[in-house]
Amino acid sequence: MKWLIYTLKNPRVPDRVRYVGRTVNTERRMENHIGYAIRLPHKTPAYSWILSLLSMGLMPLMEVVESDADDRAEQKWIDYYRAIGAPLLNVTNGGGGTLGWGTPEQRTAKAKKAMASRTPEQRSASARKTRAGLTPEQRAANLKKYLANVTFEERSAIRKKVLAAKTPEERVAMARRAHAGRTAEQNAAFIAQSKAAAQRPRPKSKARWAALRLAKQNNQAS
Repeated sequence: MKWLIYTLKNPRVPDRVRYVGRTVNTERRMENHIGYAIRLPHKTPAYSWILSLLSMGLMPLMEVVESDADDRAEQKWIDYYRAIGAPLLNVTNGGGGTLGWGTPEQRTAKAKKAMASRTPEQRSASARKTRAGLTPEQRAANLKKYLANVTFEERSAIRKKVLAAKTPEERVAMARRAHAGRTAEQNAAFIAQSKAAAQRPRPKSKARWAALRLAKQNNQAS
């Protein structure tokens, strides 16, 4: 696998490298750094540093220093910056694609396990903190990526669930904001999709199927 080797810096001190890492997607990697810095209770030095920047309204400055790099490149760059006296916050020597611990799969599994142990209220609070640390552009990009993997029916179900928890006034305000944020073509496409979905036959519930079977059996018996 070929990697992108990147550095993180304080935007106010752009000549001082604080962290060296590797990734295949710099945008997603930055989102992960920010999310972990906000959510994880036990932070590495790099996460604590990122959180301190966020508290000042700053974002880490990411710079790619090598493209198409091999598995040994991250360690080479860490050794280089340490040799010239850079105050790196890396707690490993690199080569594992980590920010201090574990592989991406191990971090994902650990995050899922931690999330499963939380109450719905705690998960909601954690999600709100994560969103608060993102710019409007990043939130829009995340939503776009999520919706790209969701069908129209699934989006409709999610929307219905959200609307059910809102007051009539809040639902009207949401509809107006959504309408105002779409182009005329997008609104036309949305209306066409809604009409097509409304015309599709709805699946019968288990209770309704049971009632139909019972009625059929009674008719046959009589």
